[in-house]
Amino acid sequence: MKDIPTFDKVLGLGSSWGYEFLPIIDKIKELAIIESSLQTRSKILGAITPVYYSPAPSGIIDFPDNTFDLINVFSTLHHIPNVTFGLNELFRVLKPNGYLLLKEPIVSMGDWRLQRKGLTKNERGIPGNIFDEIIKNANICVVQKHYFACMTPFFMRISRNHPFLIVNSITYLISIYQSCLRLTYLTIQPPSLNELHHKIFFMY
Repeated sequence: MKDIPTFDKVLGLGSSWGYEFLPIIDKIKELAIIESSLQTRSKILGAITPVYYSPAPSGIIDFPDNTFDLINVFSTLHHIPNVTFGLNELFRVLKPNGYLLLKEPIVSMGDWRLQRKGLTKNERGIPGNIFDEIIKNANICVVQKHYFACMTPFFMRISRNHPFLIVNSITYLISIYQSCLRLTYLTIQPPSLNELHHKIFFMY
């Protein structure tokens, strides 16, 4: 990202406070964030005033085609029921030669058909082969793909023996740290073919 001077329009899906944008906030001209919670919204990020939108129940992203230079989606898609439709909406509003940063779990979070304490109704890992199929059908170019481990199960095991630990706060801070780190240090591989339309980073 360091070689890109500015991003005219940026979108965060489920970005909450928007802290993952702080490493590049000086490069952003306009920031839109789609966020369901009214309690986790920032009034200002750097010199930017983010504009918040509540998500539509239909999953439609209410922006014209080819709107955003950069879209961030960090650990959001596994909360929604229709991943294919949601991803295709993101592809639709992404500009030609725009970038989508995506971080999602790809392993099971338990049997999501049953009620699970601490998890939302539709929350589950999304297998990598499903992502691959959606992207293939959308004719999207994957620029980089990385795998990394999540520390949440580790802290959950610790908390059983040490209940004084505030697990949610710890894991949330880790998530922000991982997001900022990867957003800052991911290097862009310029496409060698003119026909490549969009570029996408995967961070499983």
